[in-house]
Order: sequence, then C-alpha cells, then structure tokens
Amino acid sequence: MLLRRALPRGVAHSGVRARIYRAPDNAPLRLPPSAHATRGLARQVGPQHRAADGARAPSPPPPQLKAYNERLSYSFTTSSGPGGQHVNRVATRVELRLALPDFADVLGAPVLARLRDRNGGRLSKRDELLFTSQASRSQSANAADALRKLQAAVDEAWPEPKERNMRTGPSATQKQRGVSSKRQRGQKKNQRRGAGGFD
Repeated sequence: MLLRRALPRGVAHSGVRARIYRAPDNAPLRLPPSAHATRGLARQVGPQHRAADGARAPSPPPPQLKAYNERLSYSFTTSSGPGGQHVNRVATRVELRLALPDFADVLGAPVLARLRDRNGGRLSKRDELLFTSQASRSQSANAADALRKLQAAVDEAWPEPKERNMRTGPSATQKQRGVSSKRQRGQKKNQRRGAGGFD
C-alpha cells in the first residue's frame, strides 16, 4: 500500500516529488509525524524533563555511628553527686570521643567542617569531639546516652545548608508604604495651604 504525503503549505507542486512511504499489507497505518505535532510534543514534554532534571536530588540519611563503634573511644570515670558508695566505687561516668580525621571517609569534609564550627566547646586540641554522660548509675545506659548526643550532633550538621538570596533593596511592601506616606504628607500640606490662603 502506497501513501503519499501532502506537501507543506507554500511549496509549489511542479517539479517537487513528494515522499512515498511503503507499508506492508495488513499493517497498521502509521503516518510520519508532522512538524506541527512534533513542536507541540516538545512544548508539552520539554518543561517536565527540564524540571525533573533541574530538581535537587534528596540527600541520603546521615550514617548511624553505632555501626562504626570500633572507631569511637570510650573512657569511664566515677560519677559526681549523690549516690552513696556505688558512685564512689563504680566508674559509671562515660566520656565518648570521636576523632574527626578518622571519620573523613564516612562523613566527608563539609560535614566535618560544620561539626567543628557548631561544636567548638566540645572540640579538643587533638581534633576530637567529646561527649559525656552521667545521668544514670548504669555504665551501659550512660554510654548509650553519650552516643545519642553524638548522633544528634552529626544529624544536625549532616544536611547541606540552603543558599539564601540576600535582599539588597527595599521590598515591595516597604516601597508601597513609602508612597502612601508621601501621599498623606502631600495631602496634609495642601490642606494647610488651603486653610491659610489669602483672598
């Protein structure tokens, strides 16, 4: 079966040979897409792909430090405060240290920089973060509490901060207020001139 495609508008028929598409017998009829249909499809699909490509991919969740417990350093001392002889004999106070250079492959340089910036009071001269806990009389409970504090600090420093556009001029609301204020002052001046005018 032979199909003859119509010539574009504005093209003379003389001396121009139209394209011929040959389709096998009993085959579904499929015409080649026209230029108008192709442009319409690009208008419909193009922005969606650009939005999908330009969308910011969600960041992965922060790593759980309990999986890297062998890299952490625990030390135990006696707790202060009331508790009787148990406090004086059993080392239940926990000091948890995280050496930031050892976690460069896990957290990355940007996260380590934010940890140093936000936890300056906990940072030692050897570039270690120190977290302590003595809330419980149990050594294991205090160790879990110190690890929870450390994980909370990592979770806070993990997401990349959003870039904010700083406004350099007055907002539209401020401009409108300025215009309204000037108009009101002008009206007051006109009223004063009318009240104190000469005949």
